[in-house]
Amino acid sequence: MTDEEIKRSNARKIKDEKDMDQEIANIDLEFGHITEEEHTKKTATLNGEPYIKVINMDLDKENPGAGHFELDFNEHFVEYLANSGYEGAEEDTIVDNWFNDLCRNIVLSELEDEAGDPKSFDVSSKEGLIIQRLKTGEDSAEYS
Repeated sequence: MTDEEIKRSNARKIKDEKDMDQEIANIDLEFGHITEEEHTKKTATLNGEPYIKVINMDLDKENPGAGHFELDFNEHFVEYLANSGYEGAEEDTIVDNWFNDLCRNIVLSELEDEAGDPKSFDVSSKEGLIIQRLKTGEDSAEYS
């Protein structure tokens, strides 16, 4: 028997199924049958922990402001989102709703100044130039 076969045989003798599965995942990683990321996801899943990772991002060569992300996640992440109020008929829909919400919040946070007041912006320019807002009084502000 090879070293790998011996380790797998010993792993199959582990009584606790979760511990056995974790040991087999460790052996799979050790002998190159899975990647480090696959091992991380498998470990999180075995431990009942949410897992999410961006595995690919494509940008439009003509328009770098457009593109898409490819996400990898486990069922515990979907359950976490559902318990946090995200809805959808399918897992992908729930994750899409969360990701859209996340992106929206990132954009909105960039549209506020240090005081939390909304900035104005010029949407007619290709760059979507941010116009700086300077609060000059309780009810007044200057834009530049």
